[in-house]
Amino acid sequence: MDDIDQFTLQAYADGALAPDQVGRVEAALAADPQLAAAMRKLQRVNAQLRSGFAPVLDEPIPARLLEAARRRPPTTPQTSFRTDPAAPVSAPAPSAWRRQPGRRWAVPASLAAALLVGVWLWQRQPPQAAPSAALAEQGHDASGALALALDHQLSGERQGEVRIGLTFRAHDGRYCRSFLLESGSAGLACRLGQRWRVELVSPLQHPADEGELRMASSTLPATLAHAIDARIDGEALDADGERVARAQQWR
Repeated sequence: MDDIDQFTLQAYADGALAPDQVGRVEAALAADPQLAAAMRKLQRVNAQLRSGFAPVLDEPIPARLLEAARRRPPTTPQTSFRTDPAAPVSAPAPSAWRRQPGRRWAVPASLAAALLVGVWLWQRQPPQAAPSAALAEQGHDASGALALALDHQLSGERQGEVRIGLTFRAHDGRYCRSFLLESGSAGLACRLGQRWRVELVSPLQHPADEGELRMASSTLPATLAHAIDARIDGEALDADGERVARAQQWR
């Protein structure tokens, strides 16, 4: 049986694996209990990660952005939003736009506006790419607004140019937190003494033509899920757990 790497597992979990590879992965999962366990863990981490950033998906989209989306040409790229293939395309329920297990489907141009409401990040504020990009350098301590957000923000909250996504205990006992930056990157930082060490910084997918929209399904890089999967011990903290950890200064 061929080895199945993490990126292949991630693609399978996202429903983005090439059709000719699906059978090979499913056969490997059926034959290898450890691989199947790894897949279940990855799916759990993905669900927790998306849940951590769920408030981004629930924010109202300005009318001007919706209008811009409606004017997009029919060549709008296919997204990786998924729904029940049997569901009617003409009048989908609101919940149908959330990611669901299943196959990918082509998006008609008439629905481009509905899909482009996925994620809009900090569009009310002027671009500040350079400052926020400087807050997180992989292998170094977090600084500025990122350090403050890691210290004080709860998951899903937005304050300035930083949004915290997921908080968990790592195998070594440290607290780790994922984050999004206005500059267009996502990352992971773990507590080190009185500081936050940036373990990973990875760019988000390129924004849409308007420069303000990012597709919900492709916002978070797979490397972030892998980094969390390699470190997380148990489940992510809920809001109450985060408040307790914050009160204890993340010790």
